[in-house]
Amino acid sequence: MRPIELLLVYLLFGLGVAAALRQRQIPGAGWALPFWPLYLPALLSPVAAAEPPQAPIPRAVQELRAALEGTPGLPATLSVEAALSAVERGLLGLERRSQQIAAALAATAPLSPQEAPPELQALAEAQAQSHARLRALQSEADAELHRALLAVRELTGRVLVARFSGGPDAVAADLAALGAAVDGVAEVRDLARR
Repeated sequence: MRPIELLLVYLLFGLGVAAALRQRQIPGAGWALPFWPLYLPALLSPVAAAEPPQAPIPRAVQELRAALEGTPGLPATLSVEAALSAVERGLLGLERRSQQIAAALAATAPLSPQEAPPELQALAEAQAQSHARLRALQSEADAELHRALLAVRELTGRVLVARFSGGPDAVAADLAALGAAVDGVAEVRDLARR
């Protein structure tokens, strides 16, 4: 085989490896043309399955738990597990309420008052108003859930700030405030009871 033919075969292999790297979205696919032997192990390695995204409620509670567990010197009156349990129950209650309203909306499709026979128009209008109210309640339930999730994330941020804020006096003050906030986070549970 002559050198030009060998170079052509080498570049063809490089082109094939570069195309496969681009398809797998591995960075550096352009450099694979001249350096394809270096990229071949990355191409031959098995593709790792992407982890499914974690639901927002367990993730938020898990982040708060990790932040609290990694924070030394929490006040003794702070019942971390009880507060986390209350937060999780409250968030799940809000989510359940939102799902129940969504199911009720999906199960009832209102008859348009214009399509209803004249003797059923008043009933169709009442049904349309009820459906509109359910949609409003659905929006309110979703907004409550998002507000509660944001409150938990904000609390997680405050825990992390207290942990990394520096001086022992500032940390002690932040931790004392944090203890009151975590004990008061059970308000999220009360939101679910509305």
